Amino acid sequence: MQKQSNFKYLFILSILMLGYNTGIMAQKPLSEAIIPDFAGIQYAGSIGHLSVGAGYTFFKRTNLNFNYGYIPEKKGGRMHILALKFEYKPFRIPIGKAIEIHPFNPGVFATYTFQKNLTFGFDSPQYPKDYYFWSEALRKHIGASSEIKLINQRTEGKIKALSLYIEANTNDIYMISWFENRTTIPFTQIFKLGYGLRLYFE
Repeated sequence: MQKQSNFKYLFILSILMLGYNTGIMAQKPLSEAIIPDFAGIQYAGSIGHLSVGAGYTFFKRTNLNFNYGYIPEKKGGRMHILALKFEYKPFRIPIGKAIEIHPFNPGVFATYTFQKNLTFGFDSPQYPKDYYFWSEALRKHIGASSEIKLINQRTEGKIKALSLYIEANTNDIYMISWFENRTTIPFTQIFKLGYGLRLYFE
C-alpha cells in the first residue's frame, strides 16, 4: 500500500543518515559515534501531551529526531506515540557570540500511535477494500519551527548550547478535511502548536 511505502522510505532515509553520521565519525569508537548530538523535551505539537527525544545533526543544517510521546488518559489517551522527524535549518541569524536565531525551519515527520483501538489500516470487514486510504495509527505531518539558541561560552563541559523552539504542524487528515470544507474550516485551525527545549552536546 502507498502509506506503507511512504513510511518505509522515511525509515530507510533515517538509516542512511545514521550511517552517514557513523561514517564521518569513523575515527571514534562506535560507542561515541552513536551518541546523539542533542536531546530535548516537547510539550504538545502532535507527538504527545509530553514527549522526549534525541537526534543527530547532518550537513550542519539538517536534524534527524527520534521522539517518544505520551498522552495520559485524562487528556484523551492513554496513548504512546513514536515520531521520526526531519528538520531543515536554512537560515541562521547570529547575535554576537552567545545567541543564534533560526527563524524558519521547515520539516516533515511521521508518527505512529500505539493504542488498542487504532490499527495500521482499516481492516474491518464492514469497510470495502480501500474505502479509507489512510491509516488510523500512522500520520504524516508537515510543519515549521522557529528556534533561539543560547551558546555556551565556556570551554569546559559537555553542553554546547541550549535552545527554545516553537513548532506549528499539520497532518494528512487535517489537510484533507480542510480542503473538502474550505468554506467552514479556517486554514489556521488545522495547525497544532508544540513548544520545546533542546540541549546540544559537544
